Amino acid sequence: MCGSGMINMYSNFLCCVYFQVASFTGEKQAVSSYRKFLLDAYKSEVFEGSIAGAGVGTVMCVLLCGYALAVWFCAKMIIEKGCNGSTVINVVVAVLTSSISLGEASPCISAFAAGQAAAYKMFETIRRKPEIGAYDPNG
Repeated sequence: MCGSGMINMYSNFLCCVYFQVASFTGEKQAVSSYRKFLLDAYKSEVFEGSIAGAGVGTVMCVLLCGYALAVWFCAKMIIEKGCNGSTVINVVVAVLTSSISLGEASPCISAFAAGQAAAYKMFETIRRKPEIGAYDPNG
């Protein structure tokens, strides 16, 4: 969101800090620019943390709903069908294992999405037409 702007601002700020402080011109402008980009970075991090928290909450919801489903279904099997303990334990283990597997799949899905974004940028770089020709003797 603000990555390239912050990198440019940081490089300008750090490269020119000696000149700005020595001449006492532009110091306030550099500090205000730094604060502005710092505020943008803070807002971006808060948003990223909110999304990450919502993701973890969703994973925990799936996991706990799986537990609730296992307990409910086992109680229903015992009451209605008169199942014994071994059948109930098999059902509980199967439901809990599947809910844990769904919870563990979410980081893989996010990594796949990050890979798609990186591949898109890479293919855009490959497809672009260069401004200079590699085989042109004039450059």
